[in-house]
Amino acid sequence: MFKYLTAFVVLCAGSLLSETVGPVEFQFPPSSNEWKLLVDQNVLSAILQKLIALEDVEDKDRVPAMQIYLHREGDALETFCVFITSPEEADDDEEADQSTEPLPLALLNLLLPNHAIITSSYSGTSENSQFISWEVQDANVDLMHGVSRTIQVADKLVVCGYSSTASKTEYNANLWMEMLSRITVH
Repeated sequence: MFKYLTAFVVLCAGSLLSETVGPVEFQFPPSSNEWKLLVDQNVLSAILQKLIALEDVEDKDRVPAMQIYLHREGDALETFCVFITSPEEADDDEEADQSTEPLPLALLNLLLPNHAIITSSYSGTSENSQFISWEVQDANVDLMHGVSRTIQVADKLVVCGYSSTASKTEYNANLWMEMLSRITVH
């Protein structure tokens, strides 16, 4: 009887520890504070649908999905973001060569146009996955830093990333890299 109870508890706890956004399954790092949903993908998708409807975009099914979570750890603010889109095919090799900026950095530059985005490292784990460490600076002051992972699977391009306003530490960077490497896309 104890074996069955233990198996049930493990299955239930495992499903509570994992979160999903569309085809993306992930886990938050361990913490005494709860991660809270800041932006729901349905709300953001509705906003993006309206924006796209204002423009004459032919393929409205390519609207990206995004979900953002917020977390406090001491005085630091931490966020976790999942961004899912269907990448467009380049018409020719010339267009493909021009788009060299990785999507996480392109998103940061769009969201924070008045700040310097510094890329500290790139590392690929496989053909379809790449990690990027970055920081956002304002007048040479580190405002925020984080680690992002871009995953290309079939017809989906997924960007997941952690960011923090806490002081940079190797422990946090290693923890974020570990959590990002566990993300699966179905």
